[in-house]
Amino acid sequence: MATLSLLAHLLFILAHPSGFDLETWAIAGRALASGRDFYCEALASGHVFAYPPLFAQAILLPLALAIPPSNEFAFLLALRLVFSAFDLCTGVLLWRMLGSKRLLSALWFLNPFVMGVAQYQFDGIPAFFILLSVYALKKGVARSSWLLGIAASLKIYPGLLLPIAIGRAKGLRGAAIALLAAISVPFISMAPHLSSNCFWRSLFLHFEYSASAMGGCVLLNPIVYVLLLILAFKRGLDIIKAGIAIISSFYILFRFLTNPFYAHPFYHVQYAASLLPLLVLDIPRPGQRLAKCLAYNSVWISALAARYKATLYRHIPMPIPPEPFGQLSFYAFMASLAATCAVALLGSPAPSAEPRFASAPSDGGAPIPCGGSNAFYNAADPP
Repeated sequence: MATLSLLAHLLFILAHPSGFDLETWAIAGRALASGRDFYCEALASGHVFAYPPLFAQAILLPLALAIPPSNEFAFLLALRLVFSAFDLCTGVLLWRMLGSKRLLSALWFLNPFVMGVAQYQFDGIPAFFILLSVYALKKGVARSSWLLGIAASLKIYPGLLLPIAIGRAKGLRGAAIALLAAISVPFISMAPHLSSNCFWRSLFLHFEYSASAMGGCVLLNPIVYVLLLILAFKRGLDIIKAGIAIISSFYILFRFLTNPFYAHPFYHVQYAASLLPLLVLDIPRPGQRLAKCLAYNSVWISALAARYKATLYRHIPMPIPPEPFGQLSFYAFMASLAATCAVALLGSPAPSAEPRFASAPSDGGAPIPCGGSNAFYNAADPP
């Protein structure tokens, strides 16, 4: 399955030779190769590097040192291969975590939406670290929180899951250690840029752009987020279900409820890439399996329709003109996210115990979840 996924990723790379976001990565790569501030370089070129600096430091800089960004084609080709490699790592981790239900990992491995996102954005990288943080809960809350901190140092929205992870710590000391672990990576990665005017200007322009979309509803996001956290803790939701609800609602509030007719109908659908691994993990767990299957799979199907409206319209006969189809497919995506959020919040909560894995299987193969196919989700705390 991983081989098929790799071949499909390569086909997508050949079909998507360029894009605005790719131009931003190339500009940042050239700045890093010459020792200049990539935030300033992007602004001077009419772009905004509207992300925390870890992506540039950990991905773009090593790549720029290995492949001169002046050779833009080779640099961007290698960058998209890195994106695809993280997608494959996420699929392998899903395969391992799903146990006897591992065929469900095909929903990630062979997902055309995931492959499409990897051609222009790096949401697959924080998706990997979000999933790895769930896997790492067997090693403790501090390690899981540290991995979520890495994800939040790449894109900000995974940080919304930190209260759920830190809330699993035992006692104030455990929570303090988890919090320090979570903020260590963002602090270290951002420290060199805190004195840069271009860094702050880039963040300001990004949030100003978002606030202009939100209009008078800009305060709705934090209010609903706090209410979601309270409900998640009250219902005892684990990080998988709480993560599904929070990321789904984040997108709805960020893009739809605040001003549904603003900007482009495909605006930031790539956020669903971070949601998909959690959806795949939750489908086989007990309770509302049919509802989960319908709601969760509708997320990537509708996101695919919204993102690739023009391509789909060229190759598949449609009963309505392209623009109404694009709007309707986007609203279908919003509806699927709302259904997903509701199923995760209102369905049967998963057991509150953190997942554990066997240290070694009896047959010498890869580790499997303790106690059978679904024990990753149901394992009790050790005595």
